[in-house]
Amino acid sequence: MLFWSLAVPVAIIVRAFTTEEIFRQPREFCAARNQHYGGLYSERREAPFPQRLRYFLLCKLCYVPTCDFCLSFWVSLVIVWIADYSLYFGDWRGFALATFVVMGVANVYLSAFSRLRVDLRKDRAEATKIEKSTPAADDE
Repeated sequence: MLFWSLAVPVAIIVRAFTTEEIFRQPREFCAARNQHYGGLYSERREAPFPQRLRYFLLCKLCYVPTCDFCLSFWVSLVIVWIADYSLYFGDWRGFALATFVVMGVANVYLSAFSRLRVDLRKDRAEATKIEKSTPAADDE
């Protein structure tokens, strides 16, 4: 049952990197590089295989930090490795299973948090709309 608590730092790290303002510049850099390498990959179909493979790998490497699902896999892999945690099996199979379970739970946490934020924004917008529509009471 340790995977419930291991998923928390994964969700926090992924949420911070993919949405928070402090990581906006690296995220924009990765998005721009992803488009650049993706364009080079698609334009050079006749290029030799090693060059196409290089552009493909660079494109995917620059895509990972911009996608919360992709990033959650790699962060889960590192967190499970640091914690030396495995599920059901004591070898690589338990390690792989733990990685996917921690990633899945972290994605559930991320979805729940996103849903909560949407609900809060909706409530704030409704409250602001009601405030603007009702006349202000005069203080006497």
